[in-house]
Amino acid sequence: MHITQKSFAAAVGAFAFTWCGIAAEGTGETIFSIDADNPGKTLSNVNKVLTLWELQESSFANVKRRNDADVLEFAEYVEVMGATGGNDRRDCFKDPANRAVLDDYDFSRLVAGCRDIVRLGLKPYLKLGNVPRKFSSDIDSGDFGMNIRPPLDYDAYGRYMAACAKALLDAFGRDELLTWRFAVLTEFENAGWFKDATGSAEKTFQAYCRLYEVTVDAFTRTISPDLTFGAHAMAVTEGLWDERKFIKYAAERHIPLKFVTASFYDFNPGRFTSGFNLPNTIGHLRNAAESVGLTNLVYGIDEGRILSGLARGAKSGALAMRIVGDTYQAAYDARIVRQLFDSNADYFAAWGYFSGPHTWFDGLPSVSFHVARESAKFKGMRRLPVAAEGKAGGGVEADAVAALSVDGGTIRIMAYSFVNNLHATGKTPLRMKVKLPAAWKGQDVRVVRKTIDDDANWFDEWRRIRRERGIGDDRFNWSPDDPAPMHAGCGLKSEKDRQMFVKEIEPMLRDHAKLRPVEERMKASAEGTVELAASLPVNSVVFFELAKDSTLHLPLNNHH
Repeated sequence: MHITQKSFAAAVGAFAFTWCGIAAEGTGETIFSIDADNPGKTLSNVNKVLTLWELQESSFANVKRRNDADVLEFAEYVEVMGATGGNDRRDCFKDPANRAVLDDYDFSRLVAGCRDIVRLGLKPYLKLGNVPRKFSSDIDSGDFGMNIRPPLDYDAYGRYMAACAKALLDAFGRDELLTWRFAVLTEFENAGWFKDATGSAEKTFQAYCRLYEVTVDAFTRTISPDLTFGAHAMAVTEGLWDERKFIKYAAERHIPLKFVTASFYDFNPGRFTSGFNLPNTIGHLRNAAESVGLTNLVYGIDEGRILSGLARGAKSGALAMRIVGDTYQAAYDARIVRQLFDSNADYFAAWGYFSGPHTWFDGLPSVSFHVARESAKFKGMRRLPVAAEGKAGGGVEADAVAALSVDGGTIRIMAYSFVNNLHATGKTPLRMKVKLPAAWKGQDVRVVRKTIDDDANWFDEWRRIRRERGIGDDRFNWSPDDPAPMHAGCGLKSEKDRQMFVKEIEPMLRDHAKLRPVEERMKASAEGTVELAASLPVNSVVFFELAKDSTLHLPLNNHH
């Protein structure tokens, strides 16, 4: 949502491997050999961050936990864009338009929104630094309806930030705030977010450095020097100035900087970015930091996935949640999870998972949700080596991740078949040879299989219903490829269509949105191995959970 289509289209390029509607039948079996006797690094929950464009319009006040599909099972942070300023809705004053009074602070909405987040057991991650309009001259709303000009008076801005820090301290206390995260701006080198009035790259860089220092100083002096502060760059594409300059500046000046994050967008299904791929984006930032002595930073992705759908709505082809509803997204996300683990990255923030107006909690879960919930269960487990033999062929990328629980009692495996085409068809034969821990030899093994394919996705049925009822692309504001038809401003345009979806269509689709685990018992061989097999549709994902079953008494093939 925060790289404009115009600017991103200019930055992304050319063709990545694409097959237009042809079958992608694998030509050979892929065999994964997994060794549970050699656990390695501990894995993180890479789905821990939810992203909000505007806290004031996304209140969590009435949120309740869901029984069927709940982001609170795995979410840990809520990233709030432009939390403390940038336009009249976000500027924290009693009268944001009165430029004659600069200290009529009112942080009550921010505090209330953060309190709702904390009530749910989540931690705010606040993007500070967007300059209130009455602190700037020559106001420019940039690409996102936010003031992009530096403060005219940094002292006045610093007092504002100190007052904000004091309001949060009074409301939540120092110990709680030490568990939050803070950053200064979104995509700090993106001219659409922040730019000096002269347009100079060097002056804008200097202005950002000063903005960062003043913001961090106000918060750390008021609350604690141990606050977790970081910075969010575009990184994947070129900005007005080189983000590595700030990393070097922070290191030389010993400015608090505990994490550096990036944006990462592919243009649409079938067309990857021509900038860095995901591992290279993370590596680019890590190399820049380590080259100047910053060796213990956390790295993540603060926004991204897929910018646009293949179909355009009445206003735009953009994807509100930056995901498509097709099962393609499941394999795409599983691929991201594997790349994040490979890159030692902390997380990839998501924009939403559900079909309803509140895309974190309302409506039908997307396949992206299913992948997030299942892959989050790798948290705290130790990664196992996976060796692949054979090649799926047909343009299929087949890969797997496996991990062992700390107590040695559970093995989890995620395998996927990915083709960079929304409508690819075919099957990918996979086989997993699992060498079990020594203590499992000769034991019964409980195996739970969860397959995320079209049978666990409501969106293909929604496409069918749309065709049957003549619900064309022009009846959506943004791309109808997005699995959020009830998203305000981006989904279905008319109230009549929205009521139809909620009252008629959604009840028909609920059963299609469910994962159906299959449980069975297997006997470990005398050598302590088991073999698992899956004929996986392309662009789908399978999760296996294995547990030593000597004390469990579960029926075979128990479908839930």
